[in-house]
Amino acid sequence: MTELISGAVAIAAVLLGGLASYWASSRTERKRWAREQSSRWDERRLEAIVEFSSAVKVETRIALRIARGRGVEVKTDPLELEVGREAYSVAESTRSALLEAVVLLSDDETVESAREWQFSVWSTYHYAAGDETPQTAEFNAMYKIAGEHREAFYAAAKRSLNINSLPQKTEVARVVPTLPGARY
Repeated sequence: MTELISGAVAIAAVLLGGLASYWASSRTERKRWAREQSSRWDERRLEAIVEFSSAVKVETRIALRIARGRGVEVKTDPLELEVGREAYSVAESTRSALLEAVVLLSDDETVESAREWQFSVWSTYHYAAGDETPQTAEFNAMYKIAGEHREAFYAAAKRSLNINSLPQKTEVARVVPTLPGARY
């Protein structure tokens, strides 16, 4: 009888150890799977944010070039109004499609700041390409607001991706090389 009891205890211990091992390994596997899924979505979110940002910057560049072509004092190459309107139309369609991925993958704060940034760039474009001749001071003020919205978007995107980096606005010393015979 003692042998029967000790055999049953041994079998029970083996079964209990097996169940504990199964539970621990399945829990570890579930956590690993969840981490991998989270990482995949973070990668997709980052990709969507970068592509959207690039598209909005293309729109911004077109607005700047149109403004320069219409007499606004900005440092860029000028672009004829009709050529700029066509280019902006294409860029806007691209940006609009890319916003959808940001909407699907990002949090509300990031989506809202993306919409504010794109609207401020759109407003800047419409001012530059509008019926009235744009004025440098007004255009620069609108461009500055668009830049502030860009910074807000990047800050929201970094928070949603848990990216902790140095502040964006840092002082950078500009070094001008001294060339023989150059006048500065």
